[in-house]
Amino acid sequence: MSAKDIPYQLRPNKYIDRQLFLEFLSRCLPSFGVEKYVYISMGGKHLVDQNSVYRKVGLKALCSFDGSEEIVKRQKANRLLDTTECLTLMSHELPSKLDQILDNCSSEVERLIIWLDFTDPRERKGQLSELVRLLLNLNPLDIVRITMNANGHQLVPESKPDAWDKIADTPSKALAIMLNEQLGDDFYPAKYKDAVNYNEFSRVLVECISLAVSHAELVNNGVKFVPTLITEYKDGQRMVTVTLIACEAEKIDEALQPLLGWQFSASNWEDMHVIDAPDFSPREKLQIDQVISKPVTEILDGLQYCPARNAKAAEVAVENYQKFHRYYPSFHTVEF
Repeated sequence: MSAKDIPYQLRPNKYIDRQLFLEFLSRCLPSFGVEKYVYISMGGKHLVDQNSVYRKVGLKALCSFDGSEEIVKRQKANRLLDTTECLTLMSHELPSKLDQILDNCSSEVERLIIWLDFTDPRERKGQLSELVRLLLNLNPLDIVRITMNANGHQLVPESKPDAWDKIADTPSKALAIMLNEQLGDDFYPAKYKDAVNYNEFSRVLVECISLAVSHAELVNNGVKFVPTLITEYKDGQRMVTVTLIACEAEKIDEALQPLLGWQFSASNWEDMHVIDAPDFSPREKLQIDQVISKPVTEILDGLQYCPARNAKAAEVAVENYQKFHRYYPSFHTVEF
């Protein structure tokens, strides 16, 4: 079984990432107008994200797409609303279909929320090119979210010298060369021409997305694409997500008003939240929940054990739990 076949509730980092996106939408859409939006995504066979935005945000105009006809058949069986549109469509075809998707919605729908959920690390240049083409078709207050594979070891295995010693004298230099070759100069930040730190690969990829956005802004005159939620999480492989709001250049502050005070709102392209949910048992979580507002050191002093491999790791684990505990999946036994 691959990671994509495991239910989201059993993948806490990915689950938390989705919960943050749902909260982002819950904060923005009441001001922007929920009824004005259609939500478009690669919903997968179970339409988990589609059903979530309906249940938790109230979006009723929903559209999912996939390149596989068999997946689309399963989507139609799993949709909560019979009006949810399920299309056999490749992601590169989406920009040319947006007007048609809007025409199929009710008359009040005029704005887009689009999630490009990419997982293949071999197609990063094509994925960024698709993002640019999509952004060129957007209008103010449209929302785009892109997920990309941020596993640098897939491109250049650091622990296997045979994979990089013919390219450069260190794996980090080889990674820079190979990533530049994969993306091309248009999408590759020049400051990383000499080396890419494996631990910073996600941040490098965010800068690549930023370059793609800047290319779109040059053509889509007067529209800025503002990063509002940037996350990194590990789900089998490391992934990075960036959520953007299209804004009129002179109305950026007005568009971002609903996010003021939200601790996860990005203030710039460097403001990324790393989601690393510690594996605490229900009893451990209950114990920490009772003192969740106290300083980390005080929480750890009150425990009779170290909840990680060492004291430093324990501090990080409790800090992460404090930050994300509200978004953890919960399980309950239900008898019928």
